[in-house]
Amino acid sequence: PKWDYARDVQGVAYVASVPNVAVVPTALGIHDLKSFVALARSKPGVLNYANPGNGTSNHLGTELMMQVTGIELTKVYYKGQPPSVPDLLNGNVQFKLLTMSLAVPHVHSGKLRALAVASEKRTKALPDVPTFAEAGFPEVRVVPWFGLVARKGVPREVVQRLNDAVRKGLATSEAITRIERANGEVAPALNADEWERFLVSESQRFGALIRSRNIKAE
Repeated sequence: PKWDYARDVQGVAYVASVPNVAVVPTALGIHDLKSFVALARSKPGVLNYANPGNGTSNHLGTELMMQVTGIELTKVYYKGQPPSVPDLLNGNVQFKLLTMSLAVPHVHSGKLRALAVASEKRTKALPDVPTFAEAGFPEVRVVPWFGLVARKGVPREVVQRLNDAVRKGLATSEAITRIERANGEVAPALNADEWERFLVSESQRFGALIRSRNIKAE
């Protein structure tokens, strides 16, 4: 069924995020994001990117990057992210916004080069990798998040109790350690109203991208 955050859902709590990072095969010889953009502009449609599914954060983030930079990459479809990694490593695919947990081992091994993280600040997992904003493209911000929502109509006092409990749990050292071990980041301590405003804002932002890029479910 069709539903939207503003009409049908109310925010409960923001839990965690797992940033995406733009990676290329090291053999491509590209060392920074602006160089990749310049290469892609010189070869429109020639370079490939891995798409793990239309509507995923990886796909929409790449579409946003193409819109902002004016480049066009050719999508190669995969059934999820892990199946695309071998083709990234061997150079059959030249670009991907890859979830941090999948990217870090290959970046550390030297097989993939991380160009930029699509979050608002640098990550602990790859502290030397700039954000898209630092690389010159501040509009590219795509952070996959995990949070709790409830249907409209759940009493606000119940929502507030849940929000308080989640925020208390996330402040424990055990929760922080488990999230960071998965290369994730503990979410900001947003109250239920702040989290709900974030949901609506993200829905509107990516809705506009989907319409402007004519993205369809496939």
